[in-house]
Amino acid sequence: MNTQTHIIMGAALFGRPTPKYAVAGALGGLIPDVPMFVIIIGLRSAGYPLSEIFGKIYWEQWWQVSNAIGHSFVLWGMVLAASLVAKTTSWSGFGVAMSGSALIHSVIDFFVPPRRCAHALLAAHRMEIPVTGIVLGQQLLRAPIFIV
Repeated sequence: MNTQTHIIMGAALFGRPTPKYAVAGALGGLIPDVPMFVIIIGLRSAGYPLSEIFGKIYWEQWWQVSNAIGHSFVLWGMVLAASLVAKTTSWSGFGVAMSGSALIHSVIDFFVPPRRCAHALLAAHRMEIPVTGIVLGQQLLRAPIFIV
């Protein structure tokens, strides 16, 4: 799913009962994808073409680990639990909305096939991924997805 959709969905879901939490829901929709954007900006600044970034580098172990941390069920579950336990503090509602949105983001992304996701990222730039399904399968088996 596109990051923009996660942001809108988080703002809508968590801003509906209490509008002041719409920003927290939007942040929760954005934060899991921040590592990806930082890496893309860094690689593009270094002169890498998008075809190489998403065709090869995206599938490397270190990038998959950074995605796993940003989309960690354990991380966002702990933030949600801490926010629920601290329900009497002023930041707990913000924490519940943000971590709840990030957790929903992570769950939805868990069900998106990786090749389809990468194709969607490249489609806007009218490029193709020169990677076979066999290589993708081997790369994904080695990647510790969704763990901390």
